[in-house]
Amino acid sequence: MNVSALRAAGLTDHDIVRVIETVYEDRRERNRIAKRKQRSRHRCQKDTMTYPPPLCDQAELWEPVEDARTRLFRVGKTVLMSWGTPERRCASMIGRWLKTKDDPEGLLAAIEYARDRNVIEPIAYISALVGGRNGKNGKRSVGDVAGELAAKLAAREAGL
Repeated sequence: MNVSALRAAGLTDHDIVRVIETVYEDRRERNRIAKRKQRSRHRCQKDTMTYPPPLCDQAELWEPVEDARTRLFRVGKTVLMSWGTPERRCASMIGRWLKTKDDPEGLLAAIEYARDRNVIEPIAYISALVGGRNGKNGKRSVGDVAGELAAKLAAREAGL
């Protein structure tokens, strides 16, 4: 704001001060509104990441994103606890299996296979799958081993 231009327009010092205060207050109000919008936008983004979306037209388009490792811990811990494993050991057991063989999809498939087939010693079975070696220096995934076992079982049941 150019004060000399305001004086040239014939405004008194009192009027110039009032113009400056008005402009200053307008800027403060615009900044306040912008900050409020920014906080609101940030809050909405945070809410949609952690909570279900609000009821709106696009609610049916919203799907929670879950990676394989998250699903493994969510489903795997539940299954391990149903087998009588204490809750405090479930996550560490899954973590140990993942450390041995980093294949969350295969490990989840092995856990679900053991659950669905009522394996007698499911934890020992999964540990053997994870720790098992083959001719390729142990490069076989847990999912491959579980798939092979499922194929063998299906062949036995079919009488082949």
